[in-house]
Amino acid sequence: MIPRAWAGALDAMCDGLRYQSRFSTVPTANALAVFDDAGSKSWPADNAPTSFTVAARDAGIAVLHAPNRVTIVPPPA
Repeated sequence: MIPRAWAGALDAMCDGLRYQSRFSTVPTANALAVFDDAGSKSWPADNAPTSFTVAARDAGIAVLHAPNRVTIVPPPA
């Protein structure tokens, strides 16, 4: 269980870390791992939550709109 050993070692050193996710298209840290005791948490309710788009932009993550039209080009024969 190497991942658990890594998580335990990192938990002893810090509360979390930023890293580049496996399927990222950019060479920058775009994911966050937080270390804590296992199990569910009783987080306080947020009566005015921030939307994902706003939170992502505030964190410096570019949010692109889905295209409304796509042209499919067949590969060459």
